[in-house]
Amino acid sequence: MKKLPQGWTVEDVLEIPEIQEVITKARHSAHEVCGLWHEPGTTYMSGSAGAMKYWVFRNDKREEGSKQPTHRLCVSRQKPRQEESRVNTSQQRQPAHDLF
Repeated sequence: MKKLPQGWTVEDVLEIPEIQEVITKARHSAHEVCGLWHEPGTTYMSGSAGAMKYWVFRNDKREEGSKQPTHRLCVSRQKPRQEESRVNTSQQRQPAHDLF
């Protein structure tokens, strides 16, 4: 671990404009979690990353003109079963734009 120059504090470093810019960018940057797929015959998209499984569903309870979200994101920590963890490249997947 590097040491600060003599007489400097962490607050001094955090006040440097270039450091503030890096911190601001880090706070506002988006991070990709995983890809989502729409399987034929389903009304949702799903994906996984590690032990986490993700689903995006339309919000069927949404009332027109309301401020309710149009979609819901569900997350579950599941240990993937062996057959689910393998990627089947022979399956055709539909593009997600059909859901929106």
